[in-house]
Amino acid sequence: GGVEASSAAGLPIGGASVAPQVVPQRRFMGRDEVPTRYLINAGGNYAEALRRWRATHDFRLEWRMDEALDEPWPDIDQFKKDYLHCFHGRAKNGHAVFYDRLDFVCMSRMVGKIGAEAMTRYYLFTTDYCYHELEPSDPGGRQVTVYDLNRLSLGSLFCAATEPVKNIIRVYAAHYPERVDKVFLINAPYFFTGIWASMKPFLDPRVTDSISISTNGRRELLEYIGADQVPVQYGGTDPTPMGHAPEELSLRAWVQKNNDKAAAAQQQQQQRRQQ
Repeated sequence: GGVEASSAAGLPIGGASVAPQVVPQRRFMGRDEVPTRYLINAGGNYAEALRRWRATHDFRLEWRMDEALDEPWPDIDQFKKDYLHCFHGRAKNGHAVFYDRLDFVCMSRMVGKIGAEAMTRYYLFTTDYCYHELEPSDPGGRQVTVYDLNRLSLGSLFCAATEPVKNIIRVYAAHYPERVDKVFLINAPYFFTGIWASMKPFLDPRVTDSISISTNGRRELLEYIGADQVPVQYGGTDPTPMGHAPEELSLRAWVQKNNDKAAAAQQQQQQRRQQ
């Protein structure tokens, strides 16, 4: 409401049967509004952009994703301690960088504790936080992701985390268009080539074009992000410990605020019961 419709920076709008309502994405958007990046992703075809957005809108409504940013994650300290996944610095083009050392064994323990659906929601919460706080521009808000595969083994692919991870990939592909800036897959094991071949057909070609796979090289990573922004443990010169970069600390402060509000509400509820 109150946001002027635009044609996404002058993109031609085709196939539209109603007046285009193209606006920057925000929380609690209507089903007949189209986020600017959806029009770009659909090559300027408004009808197709509207179709894709409605699918995303229905998904977000079903999963209550517009409420996710206000939810507590009381176990986040344990999640962060169990396996490395955090924001750290920005690439040379200014986009936020997220590191994820995929550890299916630890992630399976996480699934065992909170369930597969909650694990998916946890990742989607982190993603929504990025695009709400760190990369709010629409279009233009994108993320660089570095997946460290050094703990990936053939055996780990049969853990409880495998299906949730597949689901997260599917959700990202369907409902987060124009959000991938660059993806680095580093420390890839010998068998990853086969896994990648099976995954590639399900991904947007523009996403696969942004993916760089390496076994132990760091040259492209350092060139793209900048050595001064890459933590020492990944070959850069940034001495900031992982988990302590400003981008990650802002996420943790956001979660702590949610946790504190939830704890206070629970305490008030208990006090009312005792009265």
